[in-house]
Amino acid sequence: MIRHMEKQKGIQTTLFDYFKDTEYFTIQEANELVLEHQKRDVNAPSIRARIYEGIDKGLFERVGKGLYTVTRKDDAGHENTCLLINGDGRDLSIFEDNSLDAIITDHPYQLNSSLKGGNRNFADYGLFKYTEKDFFEKQRVLKHGCFLVEFLPEENGENYQYLYQVKEYARKAGLDYYAKVAWKKGDFVANTGRKSKNTEDVCFFTKGKARNLRPDAKKNKANPETEHYMSGAAGMLPTAFDVDPLAKKDKIHQAEKPVKLLEQILKFVTQEGELVLDQFAGSGVLGEAALNTHRDSILIEKDEKTYENIKRRLDKDKTAATSIRKVLDCSIRGDRRYCALFAKVMIHGKEKSIEEWYQDAKRTTDGKKAGKDKPFSYIIDPYTGNALPASDAEDLYCGLWIAYFNKHPEVVQYAEQFDDFADNYKNADDREISNVDVIQAYIKGNRGALVSDVKTGHWYTNLLRSKKERSVRSVADYAREFGKLSAKKNMEREN
Repeated sequence: MIRHMEKQKGIQTTLFDYFKDTEYFTIQEANELVLEHQKRDVNAPSIRARIYEGIDKGLFERVGKGLYTVTRKDDAGHENTCLLINGDGRDLSIFEDNSLDAIITDHPYQLNSSLKGGNRNFADYGLFKYTEKDFFEKQRVLKHGCFLVEFLPEENGENYQYLYQVKEYARKAGLDYYAKVAWKKGDFVANTGRKSKNTEDVCFFTKGKARNLRPDAKKNKANPETEHYMSGAAGMLPTAFDVDPLAKKDKIHQAEKPVKLLEQILKFVTQEGELVLDQFAGSGVLGEAALNTHRDSILIEKDEKTYENIKRRLDKDKTAATSIRKVLDCSIRGDRRYCALFAKVMIHGKEKSIEEWYQDAKRTTDGKKAGKDKPFSYIIDPYTGNALPASDAEDLYCGLWIAYFNKHPEVVQYAEQFDDFADNYKNADDREISNVDVIQAYIKGNRGALVSDVKTGHWYTNLLRSKKERSVRSVADYAREFGKLSAKKNMEREN
């Protein structure tokens, strides 16, 4: 509940004027006024942000739960907000039905022996076990087709029944099991219990059939003017999320996850501008990851000390917001000029995408096209038609991109304003190098060294030799034609 203090402009003025004869109003009532009655072109997170800015300025007074917000604006003027609530994450009554685009959380599970090792306690915070009610509430607040992502411990002799029960609770609540991906903690190994371990499970559930987030490569190829999507996460989930954990000295919470890990998960299950909830915020890392990837987020943390630690973390984000690195999305859903499926190169009068040229070049031992994600024995150079070793495939891929950049200097110039490059939906199949690798090296790396490396390979020397041979033949052909024409003219003069 919020109490009025003094008047301000914009949404804040509207709320003040409308509710001036009442002592309190709720965020839900504010949303109804601005969105439904006044039909303003804003979203709910923006309204929340204006309210909490008003609280900071003294326009309103918070008389309810502990609340804190951080709002970040990108170069295009789009805002994303992280709302931190000091409350019980198991109580989702503050959320309306079908109001959240994702829930990503790591509940403090009560499995005492799994959280001990020798004389050490791996958890000194409040613990509990999920009940069936928890999952019915998660299902209620999620939008249809959206994802619930739960971090769960690696299975062992003590927890396997509870882990099975968690999945049963989800099933009974109408949350379909989608996939499980291990978080591999780099080279870290915990030598406790009966076996060494260095993974946690990341379990994905969906409310009904998964919504359409996954690019439909077949339809996009057939009709590149329109983006097509099919049911599932935004790309094929990996065999494992291989991300190093934080060093103990850098953690503000015992169960803290790396920002990079949460950024990867967010990109698989949400889109920019969507709203994601972490019921048990812990370190607040989801909020930081959401701001980094242009998502809105709500974090709930029950412990007051931990809540204050998250506030300090987000305060640091406020000061760092002016130095955010600009990242160019080179995926099918980003700027398609930097996506191999759409960047086109002309060879001998035929124009195809870089990806098509590359895939068509790969051949099996019997000379057939190998196909995507399949092993291949050699490549057919699209420039010369010659067979070359499979090891030349990487040079060919780089060479196609270099040819594309040479033809389109405006594409290079635009990319130079960015600090980093990413392809959130890439599938590098058998390549050791991706479009992002080439773009990064060409735009931000040593461009001359990249070009020189490609020119020293068999592929480029073969191309030069072929060009020279064609040039010699062309001169000879021209000489012959000229000779024939000259002879014809002489015959005509003699006649």
